[in-house]
Amino acid sequence: MMTESYDAGVARSRLILFIGALAAILGAAGVLAISPLLVYLIPKLVNGEYSYLFNLALFQFMWAVFFVSLLVAGIKLVISGANRKRYDIIPGLTLYFLGAALMVNGFLMLMYGHVIYAGIAILVGSIVSYLEWSTEVV
Repeated sequence: MMTESYDAGVARSRLILFIGALAAILGAAGVLAISPLLVYLIPKLVNGEYSYLFNLALFQFMWAVFFVSLLVAGIKLVISGANRKRYDIIPGLTLYFLGAALMVNGFLMLMYGHVIYAGIAILVGSIVSYLEWSTEVV
């Protein structure tokens, strides 16, 4: 006979598993989308051919850091959901990198006049970093 707490635990684990799979898929898709551009830009920047595109390369690199962090967080969520963990389901460093990458991209967007997108990116990055910090402290 199954109890309510067991059903809630199973539902929570499945939700964590689903969110993790979604995050991992989005992270992998982002990494695959940005990788060809970075592979093209980095050698050109090193040779000095496209030095004027340094900010674009930094912007794309920060998005790559964001998507890799999202991929790692998604994989960790899938593992935590499969193991039915309730606490410490995502390593903190992953979320700090995710939040920091969003904040750096937000400041780069702000530099080029995209105020609304910059505000959203900085706000979301700050919230992600704060949530990870607050769960470690409490």
